[in-house]
Amino acid sequence: MQIIVKKLPYKLRDYWRSVACDIHEKSHRRAMFSDIVKFVERQVKMASDPLFGNIQETSASGRNEVKMVRSQPRSKVRGSSFATTVAPAENKVEPGFKKEKNSLVKVCLFCGAGHLLDVCFSLDKRTQDEKISFLKENRMCFGCLCVGHMSKDCRKRMTCKVCNNKHPTLLHIYPTAKPTSQTQANGGLNMARDGAVVSVQSSGLTGAGKQDCTLSILPVQVKSKRGQEILVTYAFLDPGSTASFCTERLMTRLNLTGKKLGILLRTMGQEKVVDSYKLSDLEVAGLDSNNFCGLSEIFTQQNMPVHRGNIPSSKDLQRWPHLRHIKIPEINSDVDLLIGTNVPQALEPWEVVRAENGGPYAIKTILGWTVNGPLHGDCHISEQCLQPDITVNRISVARLDELWEKQLKVDFPETLQDEQPGLSVEDKRFIELVSESTKLIDGHYSIGLPVKQRHLKMPNNKTVAQQRALSLKRHLNKDPSFRSDYIAFMSEMLVNGYAERVPTEQLTRCDGRVWYIPHHGVYHSKKKKLRVVFDCGVTFQGTSLNSQLLQGPDLTNLLVGVLTRFRKEPVVLMGDIEAMYHQVRVPAEDSDLLRFLWWPDGDCSRELVEYRMTVHLFGATSSPSCACFALRKCAEDNQKCFSSQCLKY
Repeated sequence: MQIIVKKLPYKLRDYWRSVACDIHEKSHRRAMFSDIVKFVERQVKMASDPLFGNIQETSASGRNEVKMVRSQPRSKVRGSSFATTVAPAENKVEPGFKKEKNSLVKVCLFCGAGHLLDVCFSLDKRTQDEKISFLKENRMCFGCLCVGHMSKDCRKRMTCKVCNNKHPTLLHIYPTAKPTSQTQANGGLNMARDGAVVSVQSSGLTGAGKQDCTLSILPVQVKSKRGQEILVTYAFLDPGSTASFCTERLMTRLNLTGKKLGILLRTMGQEKVVDSYKLSDLEVAGLDSNNFCGLSEIFTQQNMPVHRGNIPSSKDLQRWPHLRHIKIPEINSDVDLLIGTNVPQALEPWEVVRAENGGPYAIKTILGWTVNGPLHGDCHISEQCLQPDITVNRISVARLDELWEKQLKVDFPETLQDEQPGLSVEDKRFIELVSESTKLIDGHYSIGLPVKQRHLKMPNNKTVAQQRALSLKRHLNKDPSFRSDYIAFMSEMLVNGYAERVPTEQLTRCDGRVWYIPHHGVYHSKKKKLRVVFDCGVTFQGTSLNSQLLQGPDLTNLLVGVLTRFRKEPVVLMGDIEAMYHQVRVPAEDSDLLRFLWWPDGDCSRELVEYRMTVHLFGATSSPSCACFALRKCAEDNQKCFSSQCLKY
């Protein structure tokens, strides 16, 4: 019970503690399992009440809260890192598209490409006034970017991926940074947009701290294995990341679709669950090479955790004599690709130019040359800098489905200790009933039917059996081969004593312990042998025989154990018990629950006669467990005649 209580929310655990105390004081007993079941059912009933169950805030109050959040001034971004953004909690981003089908325009109205307007890279480069003018000219809503209504009447407002407010990300107004560093020189709008992203994205340049240190960023060609279009962009070779990423912008430009999933991003002091798309079959090559390298698994993110200030240029390399022979082409693009250690062939160094005089060093890879280190000879942070921009490369990714499986094993450690499942309440009841009724009669074990109710009373369903018998009669008359096989099976069953004719004096039994079972024939798919199956699941007046029987536990040996023991010795012995269910008898007081109708000698022209089974039959839900119990009982009773190893297996 403690394990179950620990799964409840804290408020319910606290409330259950008082309920358990009341039970102990008023009823003078400890709380039982049935008490906690009633407690949980009552809480579910209260929470699902259609009128008072939902206690969330109303929509009006929710709108007021949004307005209050918008009115609050945003704090400045403190810094950046690969794994983290040192920023206030309200600037967290929820990556991924929301309401794609209903809220976003499927064809870009600005550039005509096959992507959504909210992620149009061309429109994003325009100023805020130009964006507003374009939307006004096309009479588009400022809330959902759809045509046909104004923003004040919009019911499908988009959620900004930067501030989580109700407006498109395209119209997000970024705070202006102080012009004390390379923010304005490198495109302040794009840098600020990068700066709003948390977790894997970096915070953009805030105007504080020097940006002289370059990273392993180089221009590459990227394409899909299934497509012919090749795009040119910058790639960041990150040895501190265990996964590879690309921007959603690159996915859109390549017209790719991936599987949406959640990933746990472990970064510098943070663990954040983010939405992402999983892409595959991407290839990347150097700018002047046709030797493409495969990227088997790529996750998408809004932006990469780097900025243009980290990209080296040929002009900067001329200051260092030991790097003048290195040529790094310059392209007009952002960093849309991050390659981690899961692609070792892309990070493998082919040639290294060591640093001199505290300057940068260079590494040649399959994708080209990369330069790392301070380009201007100093990468330290000034003491006058109050908001330094720092980058720390450490990214770890975990799949949520794998973490969920591990969490289940942690929450339920008891399942790891026992290979055999524990017995339920009904299984224990089954073992108790069959143990009491088991008797050895004439070399056969007799086990009573494990009924759920000791004083069972069944309705008289003879009419159902008669109707099924008439349907069987028509089938027998149409198919002579089926008729001969059916008669042979029933005759053999009567000769072997598996069934008997009901005595005349017991035909009028009416104490509720009589049940008629319809039957039909089924041919084995391979042996082509007929077997008569008794339909114990047929219902009459809302009940059936199987519904009144306990199924019992699975007492057969695990297949894993059987196959494992096959490897212990060179010779394997196998045995089969013919008609195993029919070797277990049914006591006389229960045999009338197994009545059926049949024609004497299989002559359908004669009247139907009542028979009853004297053994457990195929079709009853309790027969497998009863037969296995009898087998184990036989081994226990005769253990003196055999070795201990024989009893073990």
